[in-house]
Parts: sequence; structure tokens; C-alpha cells
Amino acid sequence: MWSADTVMKAEYLDYRRITGQNELFLRYLYDFESVAQWYPGGPPELETLARRAEKLIRNGRKYPRHALSTSLERFNRRVGAGEAALENIQKLRDPSTVAVVTGQQVGLFGGPALAIHKALTAVSLTRRLRAVGIQAIPVFWLASDDSDYAEVASVRLLGEDGELLTLLHPPPADNGTRMVGSILLNDVSALLDELESKVVRGEFRHLVLDRLRNTYSRGRTFSEAFGAYMAALFQEQGLVLYDALTAGIKDQLTAAYETVIKKRKDIAERLQHRSQQLEQAKLNPQVQVSPEETLLFLFEGEHRYKLDFLGGRFKTRGEATREFSEDELLDLVRQDPEAVGPNVLLRPILQDLLFPTVAYVAGPAETAYFAQLSAIACYGDVEPMVFPRVGLTLIDAKTKRLFEKYHVGVEDIVNASPQDTVYRFAKDTEAGGLIRDFEALQATVEARVAEIEDQMISIDPGMAQLLRNSEAKMIYQVKKVRDRFVRNFALQSSQLARHVAFLHNSVYPEQTLQERLINFNHFLILEGPSLIGRILDAIQPFCKEHQILYVSTS
Repeated sequence: MWSADTVMKAEYLDYRRITGQNELFLRYLYDFESVAQWYPGGPPELETLARRAEKLIRNGRKYPRHALSTSLERFNRRVGAGEAALENIQKLRDPSTVAVVTGQQVGLFGGPALAIHKALTAVSLTRRLRAVGIQAIPVFWLASDDSDYAEVASVRLLGEDGELLTLLHPPPADNGTRMVGSILLNDVSALLDELESKVVRGEFRHLVLDRLRNTYSRGRTFSEAFGAYMAALFQEQGLVLYDALTAGIKDQLTAAYETVIKKRKDIAERLQHRSQQLEQAKLNPQVQVSPEETLLFLFEGEHRYKLDFLGGRFKTRGEATREFSEDELLDLVRQDPEAVGPNVLLRPILQDLLFPTVAYVAGPAETAYFAQLSAIACYGDVEPMVFPRVGLTLIDAKTKRLFEKYHVGVEDIVNASPQDTVYRFAKDTEAGGLIRDFEALQATVEARVAEIEDQMISIDPGMAQLLRNSEAKMIYQVKKVRDRFVRNFALQSSQLARHVAFLHNSVYPEQTLQERLINFNHFLILEGPSLIGRILDAIQPFCKEHQILYVSTS
């Protein structure tokens, strides 16, 4: 870990030092040449993005700029987007304008903080492209046509003492195939009341709650509420919002859908071949692809159904099966382009047909599956470019104080269990002497067993092995007593236990990175609306490491 002078204090942690990271993502960051064959867009560098932008402007591709801008303006005005976003939408009509695109499911109250981090990365990249003379705008794609309600229905925050809070919006009666963006908010007032009563008592609590009440209001859909929230949060930065459900421009994609239907077998075979290539390189394909894959969903009203190819026909999954011949599905698409939608591998290709996309800002898993979709991008005559979003852990004032008190940092927490941290902290208390005595006892047992084993092995190898096995049991019992002693001490020393729980919940909740679980509003409550601008000034989008920002000035 190393630090640099930025507007906020910042530290940088190598992803390879964080447990559980996607191997393909790590290679993309730190050994790009080993995966370059699957990422034809090139490495995530400013020069690469600038060259790509110039190529997009010169290549003469006809994007549906007018229809797209009209659709974008309609939705963005409806959710209260500011003048900066509306101006960016008008810029999109200009053939010299390119887009940096990102997106996420429409999570309750903004979802986990990573959605905000994606938007921040997109805005940061557009600023840097503009600085080198390229007119770029940031676009956020609301994945409102997703049907995984569990992904959007709950939100996690921290309480006053660092306890993890979970707020859950009740599911609709027809949950399962219902597209989440179409679901109406119903008990949201009760959730906001619960939020108000349990969250940290930060200086900006009422301001943040007022914003949530204005954006997540009863009668709005998840899509509209999420859009209104993002529009309010990024008023000054001009983030343009694209809603997959209300865009109304699928007629621009009819030819692409026809290709996917006609070339279904070839596409499935290419994807399966790419999966084999990844496996041969000892990498796990992010998306499992079967021979029945079509890349398509069938849309009916507010529901979507996965389309498979079985027995020579396109068939939906579920109880109410619908099926089509190839010609019937082609007729449906031509007559009603809104009747189908893309899966996760097809969506970025369609995005690049709609927007002059310099890059898609992606999380680690998305970065990994771009290695698969590049195998089929030729069917859309596009070359998708992925750019890993900035990964952030935000450190508030209380966390900073505890770091200083116990002489630890983010890396110490993310690579340890709460029990490990209790043990580490307890060593600096009055129990430290006894804990060190346990360690000395373990070392003595190991040393004496090794000495005796050396003398015994030439005389009786079998008994030497028995002694070695007995050593493991003795060490296990010593550690068991030691760990129980430490746990009991922590329970008696309530402050130590609270501090450990707070640090793990704040920095690495449930053994995952903060941004994947904790809602961004927690930090807005503590730091206020200026936090967005301050983070933008501090983040380094071309830095490969996970970035740790000390957001509090106190």
C-alpha cells in the first residue's frame, strides 16, 4: 500500500492483496498482454480511449442520434435531470460527440455504493477526454428490464454504532418474471421512517432523507425513483440517464435482433469455443453458455421470459411456455421490436449500436464477461471496449480514529476475520501477556516435538509419525483454549468488541468490499452533497489499485 497527496487523503491497495478477486479481472489489470486476445479494444489507458473516440467519429457509422436524444430528453426531464444533463443530451446530436457508458440495476435508494462509483468513473473519464479535445458525455444505463428482484429490493446501511441495517421493499405478487423497473413503490414511506430512526446521526441526515423522500415517492416505479435519485445526485455533473424500459427506440435494433436469431447456432458455438479457450487458460467463464442459448428474452407486458432453442424452435422457460419457429420470431421482431430484449452478453453490443461508445465502465465481473462477448461482437460489427470502474473504500471520521487507535488500516481488515482482529487488538490490552504465553507454549510444543522426532525417526519411524500426529492435536487444543479465552475477554471488554464489529462492518462488511454492500447515502449523511465533487477531484481512474479515500476532514 502506498499513499499520494490528493484533495482527500488517499491510499491505494493492490487488488492482488485482497482475497476473493476474479482471476480474469486481475489479469486484465496487471497482466493485460496475457488476455489481450479477448479484449481487442486495448488496455484501459487515456491514449487508448482517445484513439478509439477519434475512430468512432471518423468511421461514418450512423447512430440514431436524433431518436436517441429525443428519448433521453423525455426520460431525463421526467425524473428531474438538471440543465447540465439536458445540454449533454443535445450534444449527443452532434456527430463529433462520443459517450462513456456505464449502468446498473435500479436498486432501492440507489443500491450498493458501487453504482455511484460507476457513475463517478464515467464522469471522470469524460472530463479527461474533454481535456484532450474530445467532446464526451457520461451515460448511465438503467437496467430496468432485469427481472432479479432480489438484486434491487433491499438496501444495507450502517447504524449509529456501526451495526448493519437491512431495509427490504416487499415483493410484488407476480415476482419472478416481472421486470424490476416496472414495479411500483408501495411501502416506501415506512422504509424511510425506519431509515430515519436507525441511521447514523450525521450532520446531513435530514437533507439526505428529504432527497430520498422526494425521489423514492409512492407511485413511482423503481426505474423512475432510481433515475430521479441519480439525477438529483449528479445535477452538476451532467450524467445522462438511459432507461431500458422507457427508451422506445428498439426499432433501431431490429436488424441486430434479426442477426442474432438467424445466426443463433453460430453465436452459441462461438461463445462455447471462447469458454473453452478461457478454461484452457485456467480462467473461469463468467457466464455459462449452453448449446440452447439465444441471448434473448421475450417481453410480454411487464414480464420477461428467457428464450431457449429446443427441438428446432425458440421456447420460453416457465409454466406458460410460448414457442416460435425462426420465421415466426423474425416476424414478431419486425412487427414489434419491443417484444424482445437482450441478455447480459448481448446488451453491450446493442449499446454500442445505439451510442458512439468510447468505453463501458464495468465492475470486476462485467470486465470478465467482456472476454466472452468479444467472441460475438462481429455480428453487430462493433468492438466493445471495457473500462474497470474505480473501486473505492470510503473512510469516515470514526473509522479513521479507530485505525489510529489500533494502528491498523484497510488491508489489515480485508485480509482478516473479525476473530483475527479481536485477537490482534487484545494483544495490546492487559490480556496481551497471557496471549503471548499461549503463543510461547505453542512454539515450545512445536520445538520439542521436532527435537524428539529427529531422534526417534531413525529408531522407530512409525512412532515418530504418531508423535507428529499427536503434535497437531496438542496444538489444536492449545489454540482452542487460547481462542476461547480471547473471545471471553472481548465479551467482557465490550468496547473492544464494539470497535472490531464497527471496523469490519464499515470497511469489509460480511467479508466483502464495502462498495458491494453499503449504500452511498451512509456517507452522504456524514459528509453532505459536496461529497460527489470531492470524490471526483480525488479519484484516479487510470490507477489499477483499489482506492481508499479518507472522506472526512475531521
